[in-house]
Amino acid sequence: MKHSIFSALSVAAVAGAALVIAPSALAADSRTAKVQSEAFTIYQHDNYNGGWCTFTDSDKDIGNDYWTNNSGACSDGASSMINQTSHDIVMYSGEGYTGKTYFARANSSDGNLTNNGFDNQARSIEFR
Repeated sequence: MKHSIFSALSVAAVAGAALVIAPSALAADSRTAKVQSEAFTIYQHDNYNGGWCTFTDSDKDIGNDYWTNNSGACSDGASSMINQTSHDIVMYSGEGYTGKTYFARANSSDGNLTNNGFDNQARSIEFR
């Protein structure tokens, strides 16, 4: 009887975890597995490494959002991104959707924002 209860609790715990963690449809490796479906995720470092910030809607000031590894605000720190939404996304170098822009098509990714001249510049994100 104890074994049955423990097994049922273990299955429930695993099932609950599966509801919280949504693996990436773009890639199977562990770096992108933390991406939520229908979300836009920026990463601190190239190739989807370091902390990440995930967005499901526009945000006029990402300085109020913090990296998952608690190393500070997400603003001025994005070095790679994955757009797993059906929306085009615009990242801006200024708060309130101002300044220089970076355009991310729906369902796209970029492992190195330096190549596009936008490394460590994002301050606001707009879903279109």
